[in-house]
Parts: sequence; C-alpha cells; structure tokens
Amino acid sequence: RIYGDLLFSLGKAFLRQRYAAILDRRLERSNLRLLLSVDGVKHHALFTVDETGLVTSWNLGAHRMFGYRRSEIVGQPFSCLFAPEDIQLGIPGNLLEQANRDGSVEDQGWQVRKDGTRFFSEGSLSVLGIGGARELGRLTHDITEQRGTQEVLRQSQKMESIGILAGGIAHD
Repeated sequence: RIYGDLLFSLGKAFLRQRYAAILDRRLERSNLRLLLSVDGVKHHALFTVDETGLVTSWNLGAHRMFGYRRSEIVGQPFSCLFAPEDIQLGIPGNLLEQANRDGSVEDQGWQVRKDGTRFFSEGSLSVLGIGGARELGRLTHDITEQRGTQEVLRQSQKMESIGILAGGIAHD
C-alpha cells in the first residue's frame, strides 16, 4: 500500500510537471504570435506604459515613427515623446489621468522624434486589462501629411469661393 501511494504521488507530480511544460510551450508560442502581430504594425506606433507613464513595451512601428530603439526607450517617461510646450501644459499627465478614469482617451497634437523633428499625430491611450499591474496601451499615427492635404483643400475651397464672389461682383 505504501509503495502504491508513493507511485501514485510520483505519477501525479510527473503529470503536473509535464502539463506545466506543455502550458509553458503554448504560452511561449502565443506570446511569440502576439509579438509578431504587434511588431507587424508598421505605420502606427504601439507601445505600453505603466500607470506612472514609464514605457514598458515598444513595437517596431514606434521605432520607425519616433526613432528610439526598444532598449533606449523602455523605462523612460512617455512624456519625452511630446512637444515641450505640451509637457509644460501637463498634457501627458492629463492623458494618463483621463485614461485611468474613463478607460481610454483620444488626442491629437505634436509629437517629437528622437532627432528633435516634430510631426502631428492622433492617438489613443487605453487601460489594458492585464492582471493586477495596471498598464495602458498607446496607439499613435502620424497624420502630418493628411493634415497638410486637408489644409491645401481648405485653401483651394476658399480661393474658389472668392473667385465665385469676385465673378458675381464683376457681373453685377
């Protein structure tokens, strides 16, 4: 009976260990798929910050957009990506507060690359439901060119309106 109980206990321990190894491999594959998916996003910066605003993860799209390598930015405050005037106004902190309060927040504004150049972006900051540690996901898209195109379109519409008005006055 003692040997039977011992064998039963050893068998259970072996099965638990084997099952844990299988789960670890599945989790590792799942994490790899997620990492490949996140790094596959090329035209958007996608990164996470902790509740104090320190960068905790960084995708390749963020590297392309901002110029920072993952090793350079992880652990740094995400406020370094904002224009100095926005930092003085407290915008990064306000975004964190509003996202923590409401679950997410969307914004538009000037962002700063590693080399100091600026671009106009739209982004969102959302609370992620990850365990006990509260993290927030940041998705940012460069809309500088789109914004410029919209401005040119507005200017041409104004000029067209002025032309119509001038033509009407000349006709009268």
